[in-house]
Amino acid sequence: MNLHAADVNLLPNGVIPVDEYENTHVPDVYALGDVTGKIPLTPAAIAAGRKLADRLFNGKRDSKLEYDNVPSVVFSHPPVAAVGLTEAQARERYGDNITVYKSQFTPMRYALALHGSTTAMKLACAGPKKKIVGIHLIGDNTDEILQGFAVTVKMGATKADFDNTIAIHPSSAEELVTMKTPEPECKTQSEPHEIDGGNEWRQVC
Repeated sequence: MNLHAADVNLLPNGVIPVDEYENTHVPDVYALGDVTGKIPLTPAAIAAGRKLADRLFNGKRDSKLEYDNVPSVVFSHPPVAAVGLTEAQARERYGDNITVYKSQFTPMRYALALHGSTTAMKLACAGPKKKIVGIHLIGDNTDEILQGFAVTVKMGATKADFDNTIAIHPSSAEELVTMKTPEPECKTQSEPHEIDGGNEWRQVC
């Protein structure tokens, strides 16, 4: 088959549109990874490729990558890690039926130091069962911490599941299973600037 770039419809930003199964509008031509404009993460592209191969060559007709609850990390100093919905996205999807828990602390490794890196954590929970729909972390080792907790979000864990998990002390990760008091309802004093989108823990009550 002779295929030219002009044969594949491109969006104005150069993205190749595909459906949930990575199909382009051209039969037997597929696209995945960054060019689809979905999630620009190497592990996501690899997973999508494996799912596509299973569908095409392994008889799994419904094989496709689920793009919900894909964890991601910004490897800054300290790292920023997140999985699921931001608080704003959760409120947009679930309305006022959202409960938020936050924690901010200095890790114990800095207890005797003059200077230390602060860690902040946030849980977004939805519905009467308080299903965990978002976890957001910034601080030392949060990139490593999130990988395990991302599994729990994918499995549909609730705040009660977190509360019933015994904490590992002393560790920063224990904060995620020891948050007891939800945040009061908050409203921003003004609309956030576009650059601050998703940075809800700067809201003012």
